[in-house]
Amino acid sequence: MINVTDCLFEVVSHIAANVDAFSHIDPNRVLICYAQSRNKSRHGTYAKIFPTCFPGGKRFIERGGRRYVLPTITVESRSILYLLYFYYPRFQDLRFEAKLLTLFHELYHISPKFDGDLRRFPGKNYAHGRSRKEYDERLKVWVDAYLARYGDEPLLDFLRFSFAELRRRFGYVTGSTMRMPKALAVI
Repeated sequence: MINVTDCLFEVVSHIAANVDAFSHIDPNRVLICYAQSRNKSRHGTYAKIFPTCFPGGKRFIERGGRRYVLPTITVESRSILYLLYFYYPRFQDLRFEAKLLTLFHELYHISPKFDGDLRRFPGKNYAHGRSRKEYDERLKVWVDAYLARYGDEPLLDFLRFSFAELRRRFGYVTGSTMRMPKALAVI
């Protein structure tokens, strides 16, 4: 059996420890989650990040005369600031480099303040800036540098396999799951 969320946690920890642009990330406050792809198509969402705070790291927001809060998530006495979902088998069936680019892409959404909010670019497309292509091109430079230095690390080996290959090698593919939290209206 292989627990892919444990393996992904090790990769996130390694990236945070070895790539300056991600050194603000405390992997112990990021919960890696296994999510099921809704269909077998190779196209669609591969991963998604969910912040546990509203803009500016706020615990609540007011909209339409109502106050909304996001649930507090605690795992083994650690307050979780981000949930990072990987959609299986779709994510695992990407090429090796595309898996790493997807991982870097999601991690770069984490605010440099590491306050539970997302990194926000100016303008209406705050998530990616002017262009998603430019966003990914910036990340590709870091992915290429990471691979040049750490590409042979054994902790990356599971990313070299498709979902079917993982099942053949390990028998069963598992991971931690959690429903995506929803903002709750409070009085």
